[in-house]
Amino acid sequence: METINPFAIYDTLFVGNKLQRYIGDFNSSEVQLFCYFSCLLSLYEGNPTSFWGYKFIKNDLGVPLSTEVYTALDCLLVNNELEKADNYYKITSEGKSKCEVLSEFGRFENRNKYLEASCESLLALPIGYIRNSINSEPIVRAANNSTVRTLVDEENGAIALLYEQFELLKEAIDTNDSDLFVPAVTWLKYLQLPKDVNQDAL
Repeated sequence: METINPFAIYDTLFVGNKLQRYIGDFNSSEVQLFCYFSCLLSLYEGNPTSFWGYKFIKNDLGVPLSTEVYTALDCLLVNNELEKADNYYKITSEGKSKCEVLSEFGRFENRNKYLEASCESLLALPIGYIRNSINSEPIVRAANNSTVRTLVDEENGAIALLYEQFELLKEAIDTNDSDLFVPAVTWLKYLQLPKDVNQDAL
């Protein structure tokens, strides 16, 4: 029997709830995308890779995913906290209630701002743009040029490139603002710059 990761359960509920509000029904790859983006935003604020509570790997297409998130989706379906039709999910009233209750627990509350900022980037950018940007970030890009499968790991040398980008980002914007929406959207746009402008993309 697969182990149920409580952080993956909460993140899946939170992200699913936001996606449903912003884009309607959502699929598993969209949940994976915003869970991964949220994890990266936690690194932006200086949290260790272990803070997120579960790991991400790249699939055969080079896209980041977490097996714990897939397990969470299945678990939430069994508990009637999600509904599924034609590979698309909807949060049920039970799921929304559970997310609201869990959000007040300290162990989950301290990750809300990362989940919130990643999902709210949809207010400024289309989901396809966000996906392309995340697939261009240093860790994913390096993994697609190597045999490395585990992504957010301190032993992954590419994470140093990510930290470098984040330091440049902090210098360019007001770091006294606790709202991560501006850094999140600014970074996504930076990742889409032409290679002759974004030197890290070379």
